[in-house]
Amino acid sequence: SLAPSSGKILHPAANHIAGDLDGHLTEAGFSYQREIIYEAITAHRFSPEVVKQIQAKEIDGVVLFSPRTGYTFKALAKKARLLNDLSSIRAYCLSLAVTKTVKSLSWLEVHTAAKPTQAALLDLLDRSHRKSKNLK
Repeated sequence: SLAPSSGKILHPAANHIAGDLDGHLTEAGFSYQREIIYEAITAHRFSPEVVKQIQAKEIDGVVLFSPRTGYTFKALAKKARLLNDLSSIRAYCLSLAVTKTVKSLSWLEVHTAAKPTQAALLDLLDRSHRKSKNLK
């Protein structure tokens, strides 16, 4: 088990992070250092190809990994005037925090992973895919 006396904890991360890992670890007595190793740059628009695919109902699902991604997707869909074109698309969200950012959109369905982990989200996608194959 890791103890505060074990030494400093390094957190390699993006320039924007969710949660307060620093606060939690510091409160527990750990020495914490975050090192920014990549930068997430927000897109200002969807590509023309994605806009056409959404309008043509060629996209079946959208995977959203963070609240920031959810907010950005919603803003870009609004900017591209796609808010009325989402009714054939399922949203797959990593957590309830992500779901809250997009649940007001007119999706076919909104699904939330059982746990906020990549494995749980992939399991959700797999179960949804098997279910949709059985319905056809």
